[in-house]
Amino acid sequence: MSGIKTGCVLMAAGNSARFGRNKLFEKVDGREMILRAMDAVSAGDFCRVVVVTQYPRVSRLAQERGFEVRINPHPELGLSGTVKIGLDALKECDGVMF
Repeated sequence: MSGIKTGCVLMAAGNSARFGRNKLFEKVDGREMILRAMDAVSAGDFCRVVVVTQYPRVSRLAQERGFEVRINPHPELGLSGTVKIGLDALKECDGVMF
């Protein structure tokens, strides 16, 4: 099965409306959720990792880890926009994990 190109989309563009504040920056056991998510994704496991976000800080953190960044200009439209942006960025991949 080697030779199968799998990409990864880290979805980090939401407004956290139901949560009431930006959950990406909430700490769990002293570490922000976005950092936990990024740490869980190893760039070596995927042909490419794309972080879809609306937040400049998330963009910077992603780039520091060698991940690609795509901006979701309309996160208020929901998850489907983030999914589409991620899939468009990884269209050469055989499969994509979210």
